[in-house]
Amino acid sequence: MKSIPLNLSCPRCFSKNLYKFGKDSHGNQKYQCQSCKRQWAPNYEPLFRLPRKNYPAC
Repeated sequence: MKSIPLNLSCPRCFSKNLYKFGKDSHGNQKYQCQSCKRQWAPNYEPLFRLPRKNYPAC
């Protein structure tokens, strides 16, 4: 069984008490915090957080 990276912690409660929780639709490893039950994929940036493209005005 592969181990969880040591520098990884929960983004909500900062706990190191984590376990692997499958993969998301993009193939990124998901984790779940055992303390607060938060689920996330550390290498995934949601689209709404990405910068908008600037298009020239017509």
